[in-house]
Amino acid sequence: MKCCVYARFYYENIFLDYFIQHYIELGFDLILILYHDIKDYEIPDCYKEKVVLINVPNYGNYLPDMFRNNIPKDIDWVLNVDSDEYLYIHQKFPTIKHFIKDKLEYEPTINVFSFLWAWCHNIEPQHLLTQNLNSLVSNSNICVGNRIYQNNILDEKKGNEIWIKSMFRLSLVKDLAIHMPILKEPYVIYTIKNEIIKYDNMTHRIKTLSYHEKFWESGFYEESCLMHLATRDIHNLIFKSYNIHSSQMKKKNIKDKDNFENGIKNIDFKSAAELYLHFQKNIGYKFEFPFKCVKSGEKANFKIENYNPKMQLNNSVIASSDYSYYYEFNIFRNLFNNTDYMLAINMLIEEYNKLFNK
Repeated sequence: MKCCVYARFYYENIFLDYFIQHYIELGFDLILILYHDIKDYEIPDCYKEKVVLINVPNYGNYLPDMFRNNIPKDIDWVLNVDSDEYLYIHQKFPTIKHFIKDKLEYEPTINVFSFLWAWCHNIEPQHLLTQNLNSLVSNSNICVGNRIYQNNILDEKKGNEIWIKSMFRLSLVKDLAIHMPILKEPYVIYTIKNEIIKYDNMTHRIKTLSYHEKFWESGFYEESCLMHLATRDIHNLIFKSYNIHSSQMKKKNIKDKDNFENGIKNIDFKSAAELYLHFQKNIGYKFEFPFKCVKSGEKANFKIENYNPKMQLNNSVIASSDYSYYYEFNIFRNLFNNTDYMLAINMLIEEYNKLFNK
């Protein structure tokens, strides 16, 4: 059995070292990275046999399917994730292959594993430079990765929905979408607690799984979890809002970058509330979402002690360099050199950090 991680990195050079280490420790045979950046990346010597970097244009959500022919044909299972998504599997499974084999013994026809998102939001920049993933997760409020509805009103007909990403049999893929591929044959999806979904709509692009009873959430992360660092830190969320591809969710794009930059100097720095409103109005969704999620989201029943105790990442940190990386981008060089901007950031972190920490 051969297993591959297939991921795209778009201006995220400083997170690649840790990402590679994480998935090598999980037992994946190959990590295939679609890479787009203004800086080159040198694969560490110890990983060169297991990591392939492909420099690509930025085609956003179209990238995975466009370049999937680069996945070797002898790969059996592919996990398609983004750079901010880290899979956890229970410690009773030493590697991802042990996890797969265990489930195939229960149901040999499984062709897709759906891993449930859990939201992790962090706004403190120094946490990425001083902590590994386990310590960051341990010191953050982890929320169930469900769809947050407008005005927090649950759709009674659809129930609630939890976002997923998938690991799938490569030989069965017809089209490769972001969350789950279109297959050549009916789906046999492993979800949680040995629950199997059989689904034969071969045109529907699955992004979420629906559920109606809230008590189901208590069992979501018993054996696996796809930890989504939806907010790495406050600088990164602003940076990402500047760099949303047209194929991605339009609401993630910064609302008014000129007003955001020009307005910093006119803010009353005695009022954290006014600062929040300025960021909310001009950054938009990428700034609002972590606050909304932590305030209204369901806290996930995720127990870090059940996962990956043997992972050898204790001395590694999530970000491999300081924020001089962002100085390569003219807009951000100006922001980081702006005293008012840095003062605003520090006030927001101090005032609202309690929403993110236990």
